[in-house]
Amino acid sequence: MSFLKNMLLPFVFVIFLSVVLFVIDAQDEKQIRLTNDNLASSLQEVVKEQRNTLTRFIDTNNKHLQFLADMPPVLGIHRAIENNGVDPDSGNDVNIFKSHLGKIFTSLINNYSNVFQVRMIDAHSGDELVRVDKYNNKIIEVKGAKLQNKRETD
Repeated sequence: MSFLKNMLLPFVFVIFLSVVLFVIDAQDEKQIRLTNDNLASSLQEVVKEQRNTLTRFIDTNNKHLQFLADMPPVLGIHRAIENNGVDPDSGNDVNIFKSHLGKIFTSLINNYSNVFQVRMIDAHSGDELVRVDKYNNKIIEVKGAKLQNKRETD
């Protein structure tokens, strides 16, 4: 009987230990699933917030772009380029329109702290027609030979 008692105790201990390990493993798996679910939910929320932020950014900049595209100097530059540098509607030289647009770009950069450069680029040639830069809080209208061709850049 003592032999049976000696064998039963380790056997019960092994069974008990197996049950404890099974419960711990099940709890670990449950905790891992819960953590993964919480993490996935948090990530989905972050992605949703980032998508909304990006959408607002694109919408705002699209509105700014549309506003600038409708400005009389932009339209005048286009007409003047198509007519040997003179706007047939007003008789103004293209440089007058460029000067006006440079002032508008300067005002835009001055009023928007997150804007550091505004430029109008000829879609056909890639030449910058008007460019205004902000560097070290100094706003500069770039003119003449310092204007660049952006045909080969993104």
